[in-house]
Amino acid sequence: MPPTLKDIASRANVSPALVSMYLNKNPKSRMSAETRQRIDAAIREMNYHPSALARSLRSGKSMIIGYATGNIVGTFSSFRTQMLLQEAYRFGYQLLISLVPFYDYAQEQKILNSLLDSQPAGILYNLDLRPDEETARRLKGYPILQMSGDNPAYNNFDFERQAAFEQAIELFCREGRRKLAVTVVANYGDWGRCITRTCREHDLEIVYIPGNVADNPKNLLEMLSASGADSLLSYSSTIVAKMLHFCEQHEIVTLPACIYCYTLPTDYIAHPSIRGVIVNPFRESISECMKRMIEMIDNPAGPAEHRSLPAKFMNVTDLAQFYNTQLEDPYYEPILVAH
Repeated sequence: MPPTLKDIASRANVSPALVSMYLNKNPKSRMSAETRQRIDAAIREMNYHPSALARSLRSGKSMIIGYATGNIVGTFSSFRTQMLLQEAYRFGYQLLISLVPFYDYAQEQKILNSLLDSQPAGILYNLDLRPDEETARRLKGYPILQMSGDNPAYNNFDFERQAAFEQAIELFCREGRRKLAVTVVANYGDWGRCITRTCREHDLEIVYIPGNVADNPKNLLEMLSASGADSLLSYSSTIVAKMLHFCEQHEIVTLPACIYCYTLPTDYIAHPSIRGVIVNPFRESISECMKRMIEMIDNPAGPAEHRSLPAKFMNVTDLAQFYNTQLEDPYYEPILVAH
């Protein structure tokens, strides 16, 4: 049975009221540094976590943030969920996670409305936000933050990749590459538009490879061969890693020059075909995304804004240094232990 506030008070030899004031940072509370240390030690020793529901009832303010996403199984998705949980907790909130089937519009509407019925303080929405009329009415003036969508009617937070794309494509052009294959998902939005525009500016022919084709290395290589593409830009390190592994198994030596999106140290690939990566700043994005969510909760009537962090192109030398820095960073230890 989890410890209660009374248990903490008993361990610290203080009253429950004093523990409550300490947890809620009550400005009227007066206690010595020694008393604070005893309470803090009791909380740590008993692994006490305040009930978000109880705090909501006392304050009249929800201390829950909803998080709608399509996946928490993959390495990236699970780690991002864990870090969002920790970041929310740092602000005194907990996450209510709702899993939504990818590309199932009816289910998305149903689950989003169910999440709204739970009355969280705000919602982080990691899907393409296209609400129906009734849902849009409910979302009017409500703090919902898109983490991957680009609906201009709502706040969103994403990466700005244009400058990184330009550097990547300039590298391919310097190598004399003439046709670029780009992996895309069903709704590739800004990812596809930015790459297409940049390729046209550099007179580089482009071919799109759907994600469901690219996920199978044999099908990917067949499409690369049929299209005549001599370079590959992928949104996923996994696609590139599987392709290279398949080539090694089948002794395929003719490979396209590759650039892929890199986020976590588990994305690192050391191979002669890799020319560089587009780095999405993961740690900074988690922090800034949650700060923006809290801003919206505190000021729900504010105008919809697009905020972003710049992605960065890195060549293989800079990538190796960056990778080693991540390996030494305790922030990434949970994913390195689990991987």
